[in-house]
Amino acid sequence: MNPLIKYNPDYILSNERNTLQSFATLDALNQSVSAHMDTLKAYSCKESIMALLAHISSHSVVILGVSWMSNKTMAEHLKVSVRTIQRSIKELIALKIIKAYQTQDIKRRGQTSNTYVILPVEPLTELKNDNIQPSSHGVSLSKQSLKQPFKKSKDLVNVISDPSNQNEIFCLPTYIPNRFAMYAKLISKNESDIVKLYNKVQLAYSKCALDHSIDAYLDDVIRVLQGVVYKVKYGKIKNIFGYLYKGVLETFDRLFDLELAQLKEVSK
Repeated sequence: MNPLIKYNPDYILSNERNTLQSFATLDALNQSVSAHMDTLKAYSCKESIMALLAHISSHSVVILGVSWMSNKTMAEHLKVSVRTIQRSIKELIALKIIKAYQTQDIKRRGQTSNTYVILPVEPLTELKNDNIQPSSHGVSLSKQSLKQPFKKSKDLVNVISDPSNQNEIFCLPTYIPNRFAMYAKLISKNESDIVKLYNKVQLAYSKCALDHSIDAYLDDVIRVLQGVVYKVKYGKIKNIFGYLYKGVLETFDRLFDLELAQLKEVSK
């Protein structure tokens, strides 16, 4: 995992592009692009950014996941300015959807168009409906909501009661921490929304290479969630899911930097 990347691409030679292949099959490429599109929608990104990703992916089949069309050519195809392409690329890099490499043409001995690599997404394991134990309170969780890649439990439904309101009961998958659920319900009292909020935390975690399990970072996640609750209260957020995802991703990146620095210090 790389920390949130500023637009400072790595450097390669044009004959090294084949070493950057990021997918074994075209199906794997398409699945990751589809997942990346979901991320962009959750983050309320502009249609121009999604169009750019689609364009890059359509030109990443010779070397799966790798494209080297120039910004100018992409701008002409998409009928936008080169500056729009540059801004969109920065956004895709920041969200860890692509990585950019400055490229030197070995024949002309000069810089050629950048090489863009679509990064793979770890698939989320989806729980089957027949594995879900029905709740005595009559609340069912949708198959789409119950995505749980990090740990499985025999008891897939966790009944959480709110001490401040004995009549308010939430039935959630057990992999969602109680503390997270108690803060998330301040944003939405819909169980499906709470599950989706935690799915954003899982998605951010899957894009990082942190040293510990996701549970070890719960305090950091809660701090981000508290900030979301505050902003929702004062109507300062248009897309709650995207805002939480970005905040948690930035937090995990910062923690990765700290862990990396500690590792280097120990290895001295």
